[in-house]
Amino acid sequence: MDTVLASLIAVIGTLTGSLGTIHLQQRATRRAVHRHDLQSAGGQLLTALTAYRAAVYALWTANTTNPDADNPPTEQITTVRIARAALTAARDALFLLTTDTAVRDAVHNALDATFALGDDQEQDQITTGRPAALAAHHTLLDALAAAIKTA
Repeated sequence: MDTVLASLIAVIGTLTGSLGTIHLQQRATRRAVHRHDLQSAGGQLLTALTAYRAAVYALWTANTTNPDADNPPTEQITTVRIARAALTAARDALFLLTTDTAVRDAVHNALDATFALGDDQEQDQITTGRPAALAAHHTLLDALAAAIKTA
């Protein structure tokens, strides 16, 4: 009887240990997948920020080299609109993955600084807005890196 009880306890212990190990492995896998998804969405947002700034600079260059109001640079205008839509979509994808306040605040600041470049196509706005947009981009990068590390 004692050997049966000992065997039963050993089997229950083994099953409990196995279930605990499976649970920990599943949890680690979910965290790794979440980190990967967060890194991917963050990378897409940073890429979209860069593409939008490039599109705004191209539009500004086209407007300053050919300031013909009757013949606006429609290709560059379209590129800016497409880049802005991609940026908004990238933001939304990231926000579905995190509620981290530091990341969300950094995203809002980066978008505000970047969108400000397109609000006014004056030389002063482009000149003074560029450093602010780049600084906000780097702050976002740091916030994303911290969030990914702790996810």
